[in-house]
Amino acid sequence: MPPEAQGTLDYHIRVLGVYRHSQYNIPEEAQCAGPDVAAYVTDPLCAFTPTTLRDQFVSQVNLNGSGRSINHGNVAREFFCLSQPGAPADAQGRSFRSGVTFSGTCGGLSDSTVAVLPTHPYLSCGDRVYIHTVGTKDITDLCPGCAQAQLDNFTTDGSCSSVTDLGNFMTIKLF
Repeated sequence: MPPEAQGTLDYHIRVLGVYRHSQYNIPEEAQCAGPDVAAYVTDPLCAFTPTTLRDQFVSQVNLNGSGRSINHGNVAREFFCLSQPGAPADAQGRSFRSGVTFSGTCGGLSDSTVAVLPTHPYLSCGDRVYIHTVGTKDITDLCPGCAQAQLDNFTTDGSCSSVTDLGNFMTIKLF
């Protein structure tokens, strides 16, 4: 008869269950398809400067929240200036703030970053999760559009169209 194995580990876990693991990135306009479309770039004074950006890039920045423009550097989807006096009537969905610094809502961004629903009952900024077959990741960002049983995994891949879901995996919160 084989010997019985026993052991004690100095941590505890919470099995969250099978979660969808989507991915998000910071797309690079140079990797996006055209044609060029009308857009606006804003500054801290809410000046709207007309420009053109590649159509696929506009779509991806609106989806992911930020990107790297060929001519305007780091940009993020504009929110604040759209509600200010003087905003062009056609600016919604095609206005981007230039000169931004990329970071997660509550930490840095790297291939070990995941974003979580802000109202998640068991996970919040600073928590660590184990994703079966993927590895251990840290929550350093929030994902308002995520479902409760979903984590959005950041990837440093700057492509415009090939960033797909990782799949559904058993997900465990580590304490």
